[in-house]
Amino acid sequence: MSKLMHQLLMLSGFYFILSFILNTCKDSVTYYALIALFVVFVVLFIILCFKKNFIFLDKFDANNPKVSNYLKAVGGAQYFNILFGLIPGFFFDAKHELPLYFKYASIVYLILLFAFLAQATYVNFFKEKVDKGTKNSAKKVSMKKVSKK
Repeated sequence: MSKLMHQLLMLSGFYFILSFILNTCKDSVTYYALIALFVVFVVLFIILCFKKNFIFLDKFDANNPKVSNYLKAVGGAQYFNILFGLIPGFFFDAKHELPLYFKYASIVYLILLFAFLAQATYVNFFKEKVDKGTKNSAKKVSMKKVSKK
């Protein structure tokens, strides 16, 4: 994946975490804070698309690679939520009957979220061990070739 895609996913992951925290309290202040957070997210998204790199995301990714993998995972699911839940939700009022796919979109969102988190866990903990095992076996083979000469 390109660096831009990694940073877009991390940005969406940060948006997911902050909106999740703000959604724990239901009052008018957090409602407007969520709207402001979404506006900031959209502005940063547009800036990142043109700029192609944010230094704070690079530093965070370099200092916390495992956490950034989880942010990318929840960020991927969050883009699905924004595209198939939030944007069409602007066009439907609560008084009207929501389309049938809204009911299934939340199930698909949860499945995607758990699948992405499982994939991030695999990359963080299990793939690292597999890669180390193949590197060690490659070193042993190269050591045998050197010792035979």
